[in-house]
Amino acid sequence: MKSWIDNTKPISKIDAEICYLLKDDFYYGPDSHPQIVERKEVDPLPMLDFPRVVEQMARTSEVSGHEHQLANYYSGVLSAAKRHEKSFNEIRQYFWLRFWLWNSEEDIHVGFPWYDTLGEIENFIKSVIETESGEVFYDVDQGWELDVYAKDGFLYIQERDPDYDEVYYSVSVPRDPLIKILIELIERADTQIESLSNLVGHNYWRSREPVEMPAKEASGVSKKLWWKLW
Repeated sequence: MKSWIDNTKPISKIDAEICYLLKDDFYYGPDSHPQIVERKEVDPLPMLDFPRVVEQMARTSEVSGHEHQLANYYSGVLSAAKRHEKSFNEIRQYFWLRFWLWNSEEDIHVGFPWYDTLGEIENFIKSVIETESGEVFYDVDQGWELDVYAKDGFLYIQERDPDYDEVYYSVSVPRDPLIKILIELIERADTQIESLSNLVGHNYWRSREPVEMPAKEASGVSKKLWWKLW
């Protein structure tokens, strides 16, 4: 068993959410820092008017019932990409997701800064649900390390910066209530992304697989919808 588990702080619960990252505009200028910062070469993107805790993120719980608005936002991204002849690799950041575990009362916010797709998030959630005892999850990447262990009905979670040997959080939380939250979350996210995919014509959120930007109407996409996109 890992030594850090003995020193975790017990907390009563932890919440979880998947968020769609939002931007105010579409940048089409050169890929250089000064121009990106100045943001002179931009097109506005459709605004979302449903309530959100954070303006630049939409939680799945906030999106429920507003999927068409969010699809309109992503259609605006795709239209701008087509207009400025951008490949999907140049615009994929507009479709990134973020996953969080948190307890605001305890000031615990476990982040997944390098997990941009639903597939990556689902892999973590699946591991938490399926592993009752032992190593649940471990990943390290660019100054971020997350270790999750299961034992006696609890999950032990440690997030740290391995480059500076700095521990951000080291907590234990009851496993079953979190699993219930995660199951509801991934079902909600799957349903929403299926709806978004149908509305915009492709699932841009699930994986990092290369996507070829279509040059003409694709099968399965109505002419009416295609006109709206392009």
